Amino acid sequence: MKKTWIGLMGSLMLLASCEKIGQLPYDISGDYDMVDYHKLGSHDGLVEYEYNDTSFDINTFIFNHQEDAANTLTWHYRINVDFRLGNNVNAGVLQESYTGTWDIAEHKGDTPDSMYVTIDGETLGYEIESFEDGLLTMHTHVGDSADGGTWYVERLQFDKN
Repeated sequence: MKKTWIGLMGSLMLLASCEKIGQLPYDISGDYDMVDYHKLGSHDGLVEYEYNDTSFDINTFIFNHQEDAANTLTWHYRINVDFRLGNNVNAGVLQESYTGTWDIAEHKGDTPDSMYVTIDGETLGYEIESFEDGLLTMHTHVGDSADGGTWYVERLQFDKN
């Protein structure tokens, strides 16, 4: 499960110049359905890969907000994807269940707000691109494609029930 977590969600992303305050000017807590998933990356700079969702069989994403306690999350998913490895495209499935915690950071000025997710002791940061009419869009970028190493960009979009 941990390898899948690392492979799907990434590793710790350090976001500078932010202050964790525990609240944003909008309410992210609630139940969501994932409506878009995309990941593009490279392993050790050798082969580029890409995932694009085709459908969602199991789709439960819950962000619970708790006063004076850790915010909890529950994610259960089974995503059917087209998986491109080099020039070959195959159908595949990403499936996992996670529980953990989440926190937020409000940025000032032109810097986007962020959500930090911790599962199995691993924390990663997502920039919140937008949250309008219950549609939450966020992404993370891990590694650097310029150095020829391992890197990826992952974009998630959720629709609040």
